[in-house]
Amino acid sequence: MTELRNAGIDDCDFIASIFEGDEYEMYFAENDTTAEEWAERFPHFSGMENKIILENGAPAGWLTMKLCGDKCDIGIIAVRRENVGSGIGYRAFDIAISSLPPEIKTVHLDVQKRNTHAEAFYKRYGFITVGEEMQPVGSGEQPYWNMEYYR
Repeated sequence: MTELRNAGIDDCDFIASIFEGDEYEMYFAENDTTAEEWAERFPHFSGMENKIILENGAPAGWLTMKLCGDKCDIGIIAVRRENVGSGIGYRAFDIAISSLPPEIKTVHLDVQKRNTHAEAFYKRYGFITVGEEMQPVGSGEQPYWNMEYYR
């Protein structure tokens, strides 16, 4: 059973563990961020809704989102490497989207162009590409797709 719970500073060790491994190093600037660095950055993420994705009660991923008027911006959705392709991320995403207040009409997110796995995930969910832009990642920039889902 997939559930979401509010994340707290005590979850920084788990959040850091999500970004370990070669597969995630390819897509996330946060790949070498320690639990201590996540704790230092947590106030930034506290401006968003932070959710730990639970599968059968055990932490399996992390989702961030921010509500602004009639729009929801998804910041991060990431599951542990061993959970990729298991459906946990899709179920968690579905819970997050379906629990949004009725006034939220648009869900927006950005995905790195090279992250074709995530792009396909969002398209299966019903997102469409509405633009593209360069965004800072690490010490450089990467091309991103801007995607939206209309409720």
